[in-house]
Amino acid sequence: MKPTNHLFLLVKSFTPAEKRYFKLFAKRHVASGKSVYEKLFDALDNWPKDEYDEKSFLQAHRAKAFVKYYADEKRNLQELIMKAMRTFYAEDTIDHQISELLADEDFFRKKRLNELRAKALEKAKKLAYQYEKLQSLLTILEREVSMKIEWKQDELIKQHLEIGAEELQVIARIKNTNRLKYIYDKLFIQIRINTKLGADSTMAESKEAINDAVLANHVVGSSFVDDGYYYRTHSLYHRMHGNVELHKHYAQLHFELYEIHYPHQKDNNQVAYRVALFNYLNACFVASDMAVFPQLLKRAKEMKTSNADEEGEVWQNIVHLELIYLLNTAQLDNAMQKAPEIKNGLVKYQNKVNIARQLAITYNLAAAFFVSGKWGEALTLYNAITFDGSNARTDLKENAELLILVVHFELNNSILLESLIINARRRYRAIGKELYNDFLSTLAKKLKEKGRYTKDGISAFDALPKGHTELNLWIEAVNNQTSLLSVYKRAHSLESGAAKQ
Repeated sequence: MKPTNHLFLLVKSFTPAEKRYFKLFAKRHVASGKSVYEKLFDALDNWPKDEYDEKSFLQAHRAKAFVKYYADEKRNLQELIMKAMRTFYAEDTIDHQISELLADEDFFRKKRLNELRAKALEKAKKLAYQYEKLQSLLTILEREVSMKIEWKQDELIKQHLEIGAEELQVIARIKNTNRLKYIYDKLFIQIRINTKLGADSTMAESKEAINDAVLANHVVGSSFVDDGYYYRTHSLYHRMHGNVELHKHYAQLHFELYEIHYPHQKDNNQVAYRVALFNYLNACFVASDMAVFPQLLKRAKEMKTSNADEEGEVWQNIVHLELIYLLNTAQLDNAMQKAPEIKNGLVKYQNKVNIARQLAITYNLAAAFFVSGKWGEALTLYNAITFDGSNARTDLKENAELLILVVHFELNNSILLESLIINARRRYRAIGKELYNDFLSTLAKKLKEKGRYTKDGISAFDALPKGHTELNLWIEAVNNQTSLLSVYKRAHSLESGAAKQ
């Protein structure tokens, strides 16, 4: 079997805090000095190369004790690492607190300390209800039934019926939550795959989802989790249908669940809180309401992360939001200056940033270069978008294909552009995209006209539908024989499809 690099990648991913905790954890396994596990951990951590080659690694450490039984030592080290990290990350979570109380209950059961057993279950049950840990609640109720059957003889039937009724209520809540989640996920996936949301099939599916009985019958204020899915589903629905104010309204209501109605949930689940904040910021942008944007963006930047996954998630959202804010406040120079940071971040967090978000960030960065007339830089970024082989953000890829034609036009790459126009006509004809015919024909005519910025003999472009913002800005500039940058500055806003991720 070919050696894997999983352990190497795991060790290299550790933060300084995680390393410190693991070393303390590992020392419990030896009386003094460093254990074999810690020595292997250090060897992997200090390996100077980015790539792991087991043969070279073993040769370099051939005198070390861990080499003799290397396969076993690797497995043992990974098991020890995961034990340490489960403890490191679990201690402050509600799930861990409930798990410990259930462990206490089991211990008290074995000791026949029934009053302490009941108190442990009571505390666990209170936490489960407060934080809506419904699956844990079923386990707690099951333990409670067992305890009362073993301990209580008086009114046993009545108590069993009461707990049974409570179990049925919890099961009903779980089914209700799962249905709300299913509907939300369905709309979210539609947006993630393609944000050209005007297709009849997409609109029909979204209307069917929003009219589901579970949404129609939902009572706001009955559940933090259910309210969250209810608000997020409505926010997505109105976004899909272009109701930007309602989209923002429901995103704000979801954010306020944490800020106003259930503040304890903000501390318990900071990741979900950040998502709510980022979604609200996006909704404000789509609604062209930038009043609260700087304040909320500042709050997002101040949030601390505790691991590499959270760091990557926060980075991609902040970069995306800050970039569209700079574009919409005419700060093109500041936007373009973020190019190195974005390039490095996309490499650093490549295992975290999803393809759709990567394409959106790249597209918005390309917009800054395009509007500024930095054609070479814009072309590189647009090519990167069109070369992506996934089915994510087909709207951005289509926009980028058209903008590449414009860039080649501006760069006077006439022979190449002629070929690209012919290929584009064939491709769009094959998929029924007739709406681009006039644009392609006019662009082809302009290639044959001399002095394209003179008043005589110039073919005029027709504007394209909404969603082609950068291209329509360029069309306006060409038709009016003025600079693209001046048209952009007058518009004061680049409402690009990418920004409406």
